[in-house]
Amino acid sequence: MVKLKLSMHPAPRTLEQKKLWIADYVSPTLKMIQIADDNLEEDFLKNIIEETALKKQQKKIMEDYLFSRKELHKGHEKEREHLQDIVYLRKEGFIICDDIENPF
Repeated sequence: MVKLKLSMHPAPRTLEQKKLWIADYVSPTLKMIQIADDNLEEDFLKNIIEETALKKQQKKIMEDYLFSRKELHKGHEKEREHLQDIVYLRKEGFIICDDIENPF
């Protein structure tokens, strides 16, 4: 009989996955604390978040998330500028052809 050693390497967690986890599992507790803070004029939730230090892995997840969102934003900016150029050219009477293979 041969013994097999099985192991798993979990995929790195993304900020989006963590946000979904909070929405699914943590948000009811956060809502209760928020209601208590509001009614008792306390700042428990605000204070605990401000005092929390991120670990190295958490900082990396945050950096990756911010980088990807900025890159996505840059892509949207370029696309929006391109569309604005097309609209401007059409207003000026130019015919815009997006089909390079068949321009006519």
